[in-house]
Parts: sequence; structure tokens; C-alpha cells
Amino acid sequence: MRGSALFSVLGPEDVAQIGSKLDDLAFPAASVVFHQGSLPDAIYTVREGAIKLIRYLPNGDRRIVGVLKPGDLAGLEAFSDERFACTGVTLGEVTACRIPIAVIRSLADSNEALRHRIFEKYQAALSEAGAWLSELAAGSGSARVRMARLLLRLRKPGTADEVFRFGVEDLGAMLGITVETASRVLAALKREHVLGPMSRNQYQFSVDLALLEQIAHGDVPD
Repeated sequence: MRGSALFSVLGPEDVAQIGSKLDDLAFPAASVVFHQGSLPDAIYTVREGAIKLIRYLPNGDRRIVGVLKPGDLAGLEAFSDERFACTGVTLGEVTACRIPIAVIRSLADSNEALRHRIFEKYQAALSEAGAWLSELAAGSGSARVRMARLLLRLRKPGTADEVFRFGVEDLGAMLGITVETASRVLAALKREHVLGPMSRNQYQFSVDLALLEQIAHGDVPD
């Protein structure tokens, strides 16, 4: 637990105090972890796998506005008395640690380092949301360039060349493009050997990172 993004600032006594109050959870593929509009009663730390953040619009459309990867947190809205802005759905199997909000609040009241870490993670989540929008929104580049930027953002932490593998419908929902356009761009990247075969995990595949970065920066013609 000390190795988690949130609890690395805690001492042994604090870790021992709250260890019995945490839940290690395993979610099957396509599980809903939390619902848009609900009040967070816990924070989730992703340990393995990925969770897509889906925002449902008033007209019934959906947009994927982010992805939580190992080390990321969900539920920080609770510290500003906000509701979940998105629904979290697992991509493949996911393991996560569930930490009740009451436990975090109690510990943060007496631990300045933890309060600072919570603030850092909250600001990082806001920055990531802004970067996701500015880099991937329509008008910020061609579908090919934005797909390359997206794949770089889907890179699995701790690996040199593996990214989380989403279906074309999800990729289209992330970029605001049609399924046909997403399929066409992916097919071209595979022909150019930018995208490699699936890894042993069907929800990940390998990429040529150098080529992908060149495309993302517009250095390779469409």
C-alpha cells in the first residue's frame, strides 16, 4: 500500500491504522465502477488495467473524456463536494483499491503531507482533463495526428512500447470521429507498422513509439 500514488507519504503507523479498512477489488471486463452523477463514497486507486471515463450528454450521446491507468485515482470530486462527472467502465479486467472517503478525510485532518498529496493529485487530474481536450479535440489536427496523440496517452505505465487497446467505437468516441474514420486510420497505421500485434493481453498491443511520436507532432505526412 505504501507504494500507491496516494499513500506513499504515510508512515508505518498510519498505514497500519487504515490497512484493515481498505478493499482490494477485482472487476471483470465492462464493469461499471462508479456512475455519473452519484456522490463518491470512496476513492479508487487503479492497480492494474484501465478504466474509461464516459460522459453521457443530455441528448443521449456519449463521449469518452479520459482513461484511468495504473496509479491514477477516481473519486477526488468528494473533496470539493462534487458528484462523479463521468461513469467509470473497465477495459478488460481491472484490479483496484477502494478507500472509504471517511477514512481519507480522518487521516488528512491530521496529516499535512497527505492533504498536499490529495491536492496535487486533484490538480493533476484537472490538468490531464484539459490536455485531453486540447490535444484530441476536433480542429486540433487531422484524425491521423489526433489518433497518434491518443495512442500515446493510452500508453501503459512502466512499459516501453505497449498501449491499452480500445475498440474502434471507443476510439471514435474519444476523438469525436466516426467508426469508419477510426477504422481507416488504424488500418493505415497497421500497414505502416506503427501498430504491432496484440500482446499476450488482448487489451494491449505494441507500437513503434518513435514513429507514433513523429506522427503526433505532424512530422510524417498524412
